[in-house]
This record gives sequence, C-alpha cells and structure tokens, in this order.
Amino acid sequence: MARIWNEKFEAIGYDEVWSQGETIGAGNTVDEDANPADVGNPASWGGRCIKMINGGTNVNTYVSHAGLAKADTWLRFEFVLSVESMEQDDFQYFWQSYNGGNPLYRFNVKQKWDGTFPITLKCYHDGGINSYEALSPLVVGTKHRIEVKWDSTNNVWAWRLDGVNQPNDQDGTDPVESEGVLSNTHETQLDQIYCGLQNQSHAMTMYYDLVAIDDADWVGAEPLVSLMSDYYSRFFLFLSRKLYL
Repeated sequence: MARIWNEKFEAIGYDEVWSQGETIGAGNTVDEDANPADVGNPASWGGRCIKMINGGTNVNTYVSHAGLAKADTWLRFEFVLSVESMEQDDFQYFWQSYNGGNPLYRFNVKQKWDGTFPITLKCYHDGGINSYEALSPLVVGTKHRIEVKWDSTNNVWAWRLDGVNQPNDQDGTDPVESEGVLSNTHETQLDQIYCGLQNQSHAMTMYYDLVAIDDADWVGAEPLVSLMSDYYSRFFLFLSRKLYL
C-alpha cells in the first residue's frame, strides 16, 4: 500500500504540487492557509486547511491537479460547508475526478424542499449518468469525510460518507454494501482531481483538508493529533504566520 497524494495544507501554500493551480472567478476567493479554528478545529486538521468562497456571481473556485494516471485509487477528503445561500432545488458541485476530458465522478450538494442538504455522487457511464444520493444528508457547519474506491484491478468501485458504505448499485435494487461494476463506467483510470466549488454560482463557503489518495486500500480517518503535538503545531503556526506577515 502506498500513499500517492497527501495534501494536508500544513505548509505555507500547498504540501503537494497542484499542476493546474487555482481557478478563481471574479469575486471569489481561495485561501490555502485558512485557520481550522474558523470551523471549530475539526479533529486531525492540524493548523491549516483550504477555504473556498463563492461570492455568488461567478461559478468556479477550485484548485486542480493532472497527471496522476492511476488505475487503482482510493480517494479521501474532508470538508465543512460553513455558509450557503441555496434555495429549494439549487445544487453545487464541490469535488470532481476526471481522466483527460472525461469525468469519472462528481459530488454535489443540493437543498431539498424540506431544508435538508443531501450529497449526491454522479457516476458517468458510456450510456449516461447515474446518481447516488447519500443515506444521510450533509450538516452545515459539521465536518464530513468522503472516500471513493476506484479499483480497476478488481473491476469495482464504491464510496463512503463518514465511514459508512453508500449506494452504488447499477440498477437501483442492489443492497447498499454492494460494489458497482467499474467496467460499466465511463473511465477506469483517475488522472485529474478538482478540489473546490464548480459549475454553479451560489454564494457558499467550503473548507477542505486531508486530501489523500492511496493505491491499495481505503484511507480512512486520519489519526487524532495528540494534545501536546497539537499545542506545538499551533504554537509554531502562530510564529510562522507572524514571520510570514
């Protein structure tokens, strides 16, 4: 098992090299040195994270990378939606994975008639798009963890929200814990990742951290940072910010 991508945003700037850089629409903001304290210091987030703000008039606010070219990938990222302005049936994409110009899967959040915010994975097939709504809705202001298994070797794919297996059946009748057949999807290799808000212009603020990709197994939750190491990381973060400013 090998970790082929491990972005924790702890360096000033980025830990990894995002080859395609930042895409920021007018009036939008990307802050890769944001303070997790803004969203309650989620467990294991360390001293920095990335914050994406859509101002409400332009669609794109994201950072992206191309060149992974991996057939077997287990993706993980954590996020907090802290501010949203959606109305009924509005939606916003907040993660996309591609191979070249072809999408593998996308995640969006939508506001339903009852005021809840379901997360939907859209999986792209040669014959169209299948949508899989998570069993539990997103909670504004709360950290969530998404993981995606894209395993070409065994011809399966699956996804989890907060460690729980989510629907990925091909015909709408399979049990939740079943795994989708990868050969039915549009692409079997992951090459590009897009972290951020895309395709819609709703005013929204999203925080991300712990973006990781493994080549053999689920990444899972990041080990909790000990109180002492957390104290020192925040102390040195304070010093670095003073020196940086």
